[in-house]
Amino acid sequence: VKLVDFKASEKVQPEAADSECNRFKGENYYYNEEFDRWTSRDTVTVIFMGKDPESDSTADVVVEELADVPYGTATGVTDSTTKPYYYSGQLVYMFNGWKDSVDNKVYSSDDENIRFAFNDDTTYTAQYKGCRNYYNLTINGYDGTELYSNSRQNYTSDVSYTGEAPTRSNYVFVGWTSSVDGQIYTEIPKTLDPADVINVADITGISYAASVTYTATYRRSNYS
Repeated sequence: VKLVDFKASEKVQPEAADSECNRFKGENYYYNEEFDRWTSRDTVTVIFMGKDPESDSTADVVVEELADVPYGTATGVTDSTTKPYYYSGQLVYMFNGWKDSVDNKVYSSDDENIRFAFNDDTTYTAQYKGCRNYYNLTINGYDGTELYSNSRQNYTSDVSYTGEAPTRSNYVFVGWTSSVDGQIYTEIPKTLDPADVINVADITGISYAASVTYTATYRRSNYS
């Protein structure tokens, strides 16, 4: 069935029996001033399809359904409604917004431009972008000297580096500064959460892998 989004510039009610909008044959249209449209309904149903965060399955399921929503109402949905990421084969797929079944646009969860469908119910489907399920790990001394590297460090595998931080005259070692969040860790984290590392906007294709660097950090000794 072809649905027609009527532009009501002349405020003339369309023919409900028109062959291109026969789904609404016999129904009355009314004019919506805010959106300058004729519509046959004053409420719609909105469905969000995503990956159940509580399940190991990656199949699309209904994660939220809103009924009797006023026509044209703006909405958002929290990212926690769907999985932030999931693994499949050698890839990790990162959440990348909600795709509108009406105009095929992808919106972020808090995008104020998300609008329910004109004249019909709408389904938003969670979108994901895939990239490598590992990252480029580098561990550096305070002077930039590379102490360890692994170009294929898996997010769920323990980092194998066991070396000591290099000594620095008149300084005391305080930890490792992460390039991800700028925090200083007394020990290098064994595993990482992809959601904390990967910027979805940086994913250019499935061959993309994020990079993480830890740098030895010191404070000046009080006895120097």
